[in-house]
Amino acid sequence: MKKIASLLIMFFSVWACSAQKTDEPVLDSVSVDPQTNFVHLAWHVKSSIPDMGYIIFRQIFINDPKFVKPSNVTVIDDSEYYPIDTIYSTSLTNAYIDNKKAYYGEANPLYHPVSYKLRSFNAKTNSNGSATCPESSTVMLSTVVYDKCKNSNTLQWSAIPDRSKTLIYVKINDDVNFTFLAELPASDSVYVDKQVLQNTKYTYYVKCFKSGGPSTSSNSMEVKTPVSNLADFLILDYVSVENNTIKVSVSIDPSKTVGHYYILRSDSVNSSRMDTLTRFENTVNQYVFTDATARPERTYYYQVAVTNTCGVIYKRTDLSNNIVLSATSSISNPNNNHIDWNVYKTWTGGVKNYKLYRSADNGAAEYVATIGSLSHAYDDDVSLLKQETKSQVQKICYYVEAEEGNVSQLPVPGFAKSNVVCVLQESKIEMPNAFNPSSTLDKNRFFRPNFDAASDFLMIVYDRWGFKLFETKDPLVGWNGRSQDNNLVPEGVYVYYLTYSAGGRKIEQSGSVTVVSTNE
Repeated sequence: MKKIASLLIMFFSVWACSAQKTDEPVLDSVSVDPQTNFVHLAWHVKSSIPDMGYIIFRQIFINDPKFVKPSNVTVIDDSEYYPIDTIYSTSLTNAYIDNKKAYYGEANPLYHPVSYKLRSFNAKTNSNGSATCPESSTVMLSTVVYDKCKNSNTLQWSAIPDRSKTLIYVKINDDVNFTFLAELPASDSVYVDKQVLQNTKYTYYVKCFKSGGPSTSSNSMEVKTPVSNLADFLILDYVSVENNTIKVSVSIDPSKTVGHYYILRSDSVNSSRMDTLTRFENTVNQYVFTDATARPERTYYYQVAVTNTCGVIYKRTDLSNNIVLSATSSISNPNNNHIDWNVYKTWTGGVKNYKLYRSADNGAAEYVATIGSLSHAYDDDVSLLKQETKSQVQKICYYVEAEEGNVSQLPVPGFAKSNVVCVLQESKIEMPNAFNPSSTLDKNRFFRPNFDAASDFLMIVYDRWGFKLFETKDPLVGWNGRSQDNNLVPEGVYVYYLTYSAGGRKIEQSGSVTVVSTNE
């Protein structure tokens, strides 16, 4: 031991940089074992000589908590390099673990970066080799901090000049081995591990590669994320049209700790911008919001977001939209109304079916049909409805209601009504081109229209000189072929003028009719 101590003191001297000689040691790695936090050194020489030895020098800091002053050393200069050990090897590659208290105390990579130098010597002749230049240091991972607001771990480590890249490694809970996490630009000395798990232990270390120099890794540090009481239960129950407004229902868990809930709205399914409609607290199991600013004939996309106590959104629902219905009356077939609507999205249980309802002339709505979830259109034959209402139907209104499937596990079964849309029915009026006032058949003795629906009705019949023969405002009362003095008119062609309202429009029509066999 005295011989080793004398060698350590003998070879402590002023350092000088020079070109590598054949026996000059070159550090390949100065790294901290992330499992033990011991410093490991690895180096090589170009060639070896018999009785080769190496002196390990470490930079000593007097204020290091693990610093121990040797009893035989009277003066210690802070931040200078002092010998801590001597080893003998004739191998071209060598390694050393700084795990002893040795001289000046243990290495303390958790307190500061630990720097080393090497010097080779011939143990037989006690002649000096050449020192490494420059020295090489460990990386110090100084902090790993959990941010509850961002749900992330932030790592910070000491800067190493001339780095080419930095790698981050992690192990989780009781994993045996570390796994690669990220590669960073050489200039970075901070990394944020985002979206970490709750109630989980994370252990990290950093490894740096120096341009033209040894690699170096840091000490390991761990952090335990807390158990979360944040709300995971969040359901957008439905978006439904009620009384010409859109209602949005949300189910939450009021026992959880949150900041606020927000109902958001966008005009487009692909829009990155969503407007905040309202904010509410977690005081109830179900919250229903009425969007009075929405126009039910337009499609809107709704979403619910929840923030933590730091005001950061950490959970969102999928988008859901209102159902917009449209309906048109067929030009070729006035008895057919075509109805279609957009798809409702997005229920957990999907859409089970759509149910179609209709009302005639502001009457009560009645069920029409159930349509499968993959269909979003329906053709409604209203001829029977017109017959049942004695052909007076002028307006038919529709809406659909979507029903959610697989609702057994849901707090609020989903349903969603569409807007109400009305179709003004085109009135089909047919006028006979001839009639016989003396016919034995009642339907042939009168000239009157055959129609589906009409109002504001007026019909006037003229002779060919423009003299008015007949006028009525009742579509059921026809001309009997007589003049105003109640005499049958002679056979011939007569002119009629017709005006009425149907389908929201005023219609005028004129034509001619032939009177035949007018003999009494």
